[in-house]
This record gives sequence, structure tokens and C-alpha cells, in this order.
Amino acid sequence: MFTCLKTRKPVLFVLLASLLLILTACSQLTAPAADPAPAEAVEAPAAETEAAAPAEAAEAPQPAASDASLDGNWTNEDPAAPGVTRMTFRTDGSTIYVQMWTHCEEDECAWDEIGVPQASPLEITWQTPIAKNMQTITLLADGRLQVDEKLQFTDGSGRGDVGMTSYLVKQ
Repeated sequence: MFTCLKTRKPVLFVLLASLLLILTACSQLTAPAADPAPAEAVEAPAAETEAAAPAEAAEAPQPAASDASLDGNWTNEDPAAPGVTRMTFRTDGSTIYVQMWTHCEEDECAWDEIGVPQASPLEITWQTPIAKNMQTITLLADGRLQVDEKLQFTDGSGRGDVGMTSYLVKQ
């Protein structure tokens, strides 16, 4: 730090302020002008965009849930398995409505119906007072639904996350 000989006050603040002014002035000189033409030229070299699109389209899986193929009642192929016992799906426009039932102490517990955007795989998050249940639902080539679940406890109990996979068949 420097001290002004006349006032004996630190000069550091003056130097920093001067440096800031210089940097600001320099950045304004080197900053590109706000011209929409260069941005358009950078955005879309049409040949590159069109060439990349078919490769991406070929690699991306076709959405299994893009039609009414999930609509209806699905039950767990193993009735004794823990977790999901059954699910019901219905499609309305671009939304899929899902209701789930799971094993409870004596019977099944029904979860509220929720709507999610159509996608493949289908991503659903159910929130309860004690946990968040995140599911990834995939329609398999053999016609079954694979339901991958991750139960994350949010009640402060210290319980670890639980994961499981269930397979459902259409009724």
C-alpha cells in the first residue's frame, strides 16, 4: 500500500479506482458492437445444422409415451414385490396422467393422480410429507413397464435413500 506524502493517507483506493476506470475504458474499446448480423451468422450455418440433425435424430430413442400406448391399467408382474403394486395412465393432449398404488401395511395405498408432460422415459416425482419418490418409467420392447424408483427421505430422520425397480404388465 502506498501513502500520500502530503496527507499521509493510503493511496491504494485511488490506484484501484484508476485501474478500474482504465479497465472499463479498455473493455468498451474491445467489446464487439451490438450488431445483430454477426450473431445471425454465428447461429446458423445451415449446412452444419442440417448435417447434424439426422445423426442426432437417429440416435435419440422414439418416445414410447408419445401416443396412448401407456393408457390403461398396469399391475406389478410380481404381486409380492415391495413398492408399486399397480399404476393407471391416461393421456390428454400432451399430458399423461398417472395414478399409483403401493403396498401398505394391510392393503394398498392410493397416491394422488398427477399429470406430467409426455416423454420417454417418463420422469415423475411424487412428494409426500416424509419423502420424495422419483421415478423413471420406461416402456420396454417386450411391452412391460420398467419403473425405476429412488425414495429420498426428507423428514430429517437420517434414513438413507432407497432404490428399487419394478416391472408392470398391462391388464
